[in-house]
Amino acid sequence: MKTKTNKFISSILIALTILPLLLLETALSSMSYAQKRRMDTQHNKQRISIQTYPPGYIATAEEAKKVRESLLAGTGNDHDDPMNLAEYGDIAAVPAMLAVLKRYPANADGSMICTRWHCLAALKKLTKAAVGNETEDWEKWWEEYQQERKVKRKTT
Repeated sequence: MKTKTNKFISSILIALTILPLLLLETALSSMSYAQKRRMDTQHNKQRISIQTYPPGYIATAEEAKKVRESLLAGTGNDHDDPMNLAEYGDIAAVPAMLAVLKRYPANADGSMICTRWHCLAALKKLTKAAVGNETEDWEKWWEEYQQERKVKRKTT
């Protein structure tokens, strides 16, 4: 009886050590499959490969300009670049972020793809404004902001 119990406990311990490895391998293999599928989409075939920057990596105005231009052209990394520009503190990036918002509209129920959410978070961080989640509201805010800057320039 003791031998059967020992074998049973041994097999449970072996299963508990193997199970996480199997789950990890499954997760990794499905992730690479998803990445392959994303690479195969027509949308990404049209994109030009550009340098992407990890968060907070944009260090110069020239790099920020390249990232802004790539977002405006629709060839940039819509998911990460808005936050990178916000980390850099480039207020001139707002039009590029508005272009990203237009490419990823919110769903009818108010839900949104994470790319849109990241872009909204970047806008809020960069501008310190609480405008909301609608693209039109942010476009209106940007127009008003530019008008205020023109008035301030004329008075100084």
